[in-house]
Amino acid sequence: MRVESERDAWQSGSPARRLVFEGLTRIGSTGKAVPSLAAGWKSEDGDRRWQFQLRPGVHFHDGSALTAGAVVASLGHSCSANCPWTTVRAAGAQVVFTSEIPMPDLAMLLAEESFLVQHASANGGTDGTGPFKTDGFANGVLSLSANLDYWDSRPFVDRIELHCRRP
Repeated sequence: MRVESERDAWQSGSPARRLVFEGLTRIGSTGKAVPSLAAGWKSEDGDRRWQFQLRPGVHFHDGSALTAGAVVASLGHSCSANCPWTTVRAAGAQVVFTSEIPMPDLAMLLAEESFLVQHASANGGTDGTGPFKTDGFANGVLSLSANLDYWDSRPFVDRIELHCRRP
């Protein structure tokens, strides 16, 4: 499949970001937050404390397991200042957010592109857990291939070529 985009390959809003990376939640067809990398969540203390239980068996494209520590590291990198939460920490297979003020929309917020989970790969790149893996980038073309081990079933399309900066 060939896709053309006016954006850079990894620019905010690029189709590649949602194909390679995922968040703890995503927006479902009803417009509400639904599970993605988190299998479920609950809030306590008047929405000041949230616990997100990670989906078991999810791996990054390099084969390393998705852990709560990896999620915390990714969120710390993407939200180093002005985070809506006071702290985020790993607790076993859970990611725990706390705040001094209520965060009633945290599950919706975590579905935003800025909070997609990323992991530094051994080859110096960035891996995700999404339905497609990055194969390469040359001459303005980002090549993606189906993630055969994707937790939510194998993608229908085998390959995607994203031609960037096309009017």
